[in-house]
Amino acid sequence: MEYKNLRKMLLLEAIGKDGKQNQRSLSRKLNMSLGMVCNLIGVLQKSGMLDLEPQAQNKVSYELTDNGVEEIKRLQMQYTSHSIMMYKKMKEVIRSRLAELIESGYRKFVIYGLSEFCEIVTLLLEEENTVQRWVIDNQNAGKYVCGLKIGRDSELKHIDYDAVLITGLANPATAHADLIRKGVPEYKIFTIYDPDTDDK
Repeated sequence: MEYKNLRKMLLLEAIGKDGKQNQRSLSRKLNMSLGMVCNLIGVLQKSGMLDLEPQAQNKVSYELTDNGVEEIKRLQMQYTSHSIMMYKKMKEVIRSRLAELIESGYRKFVIYGLSEFCEIVTLLLEEENTVQRWVIDNQNAGKYVCGLKIGRDSELKHIDYDAVLITGLANPATAHADLIRKGVPEYKIFTIYDPDTDDK
């Protein structure tokens, strides 16, 4: 889904929930620049998806037209379809990389960083009866993911692992550098999925 369509969908949804919000409030809520919100509202109004209703004290409220409601539905379906497609692609890329590691003899995996990637990796490794798994994420230590208790990175020195799989959504290069500083040998560190390159 193109980013401009995502922005349009988010703005229409926000206005549909509360049309009395001003542009500055919408800008903050949607993490868009004020100029972008102003421009989008103008485009939506010209496209017949949005009506402006004058209010007291030179204020306006926004109201979705029938076309606006239909556009939300269309964009939401597009977003859902795109998300499903991306999930399938992500899963296949991860499955392939895990298969390569297992075929190379790796059996003891630390999954580093809680994210949707982490859950996919954990579930795919669960299908392999011959591997061991640990999940490390300081911010979520003590919680569970796919039946595994999440530990802290201070526990790494007590784990006999073959590989550390970076699965957090943050910059993989930063996570890689953090692991090196924590004493993890570089040859044991793998980025299992990088959205900046694998989504292209």
